[in-house]
Amino acid sequence: MSAITTSPINHGPPGTSPAGPDTLSTDTVKHAPLMTLAEVPIEPTNVMEGDVHTEGAMGVKDHLPILWYFSPPGTQAVNTVATEEYLYVGHRGRVYRLSRLTGVVQAEQELKNYGFEEVSVAISEDRSLLFIATNGKLVSLDPMSLEPRWSKEVPDSNGRIRILLTNDRIYTGSGGTVHVWTLNGAHVNRRSIDQNGFDIRFDISSDNGVLVAGTRGLIRAYKLPDLSSTHWEQDVSDKGGSEPTSVLYGSDFVYAANIGWVYQLRATDGVVLKKRDFSKSAGSYEANLALDKTSNRLYAGCNGYGICMDATSMETFYKKSLPGAGWNVTSVVSTGRSAVFGCKGRVFQLDTSGEVVAQNDLNGYGNGNTSLTFCGPDRLWACPDGYVVAMIMLVVP
Repeated sequence: MSAITTSPINHGPPGTSPAGPDTLSTDTVKHAPLMTLAEVPIEPTNVMEGDVHTEGAMGVKDHLPILWYFSPPGTQAVNTVATEEYLYVGHRGRVYRLSRLTGVVQAEQELKNYGFEEVSVAISEDRSLLFIATNGKLVSLDPMSLEPRWSKEVPDSNGRIRILLTNDRIYTGSGGTVHVWTLNGAHVNRRSIDQNGFDIRFDISSDNGVLVAGTRGLIRAYKLPDLSSTHWEQDVSDKGGSEPTSVLYGSDFVYAANIGWVYQLRATDGVVLKKRDFSKSAGSYEANLALDKTSNRLYAGCNGYGICMDATSMETFYKKSLPGAGWNVTSVVSTGRSAVFGCKGRVFQLDTSGEVVAQNDLNGYGNGNTSLTFCGPDRLWACPDGYVVAMIMLVVP
């Protein structure tokens, strides 16, 4: 493994700022002032850094200003996880620890001999354990130095390996299969859902002691902690295909989304209680889910649409075609009193009625799939085309 470095990584397009016409030298960072929800942004001040750009570029409706952006080498998918102080970034065979406030790179680890594949990241609730998964490997890292502690081969992996943590187990999902590990890396169990090997999504209900996983319309619930028994099975694969199946665990229900359809399943036995077909307008493509238990709202992002439903009745509150998003994979996060959708390099904040109250088109940052990470009360990270863009939400409907 390489030594840790905090040297400059990449500054994006030479002499330009992706968010606007401001000129940036390769050793200058533009810092936007810290803002509260009630404050109006003022002119940024310049300080000397090197690893990250910060700037006062405003959102389209002046409500999603960019605080800073980080541009690691390459344009592959970027995955992030946030803590109270840091943002951990996985990208193209590397892991970074950034200051959450300023975006400055504080530690970096190049995963030599691991290739340049997509990197998933996860951290324990007590912040003492950091795990990444990439190119068929599960790796434990020191959260501060990012030095590797141990590495394990993940059998059956195919493409991205997703990670889910509890206080005593690690769950990895890839190639249609879930593997169970101890926190020390001992392999415990293997549960295969789809022999054809495809992307797998999963979620956990600690209260119910169940992990639910979905892939290609096949949904399985297993007993925690070791998935030693199957709690229930449900197939909606008659409407399946090559798109992944997103799953979420609520209190009394499990929610699943597959090629434009959204399902509500009874948590105790997996029986389908309600289903909604959005494929006629949003198309038969990947749908991603987010749940806000406080407001009892279920959100779906599908092919350029932002959708909101009542989590109990499944009544549709709104179905919004996101301006300029086109027909593309759409991510979604719940922010407590609103939802944020990411699509084609654009970020949209919608209020409770489905109106776009804030938008940033992230001009210059690429127009690929845009993953989102939210860490309250007002910090949002968008990751399009190999960038990490930190924004502040000034409108909370």
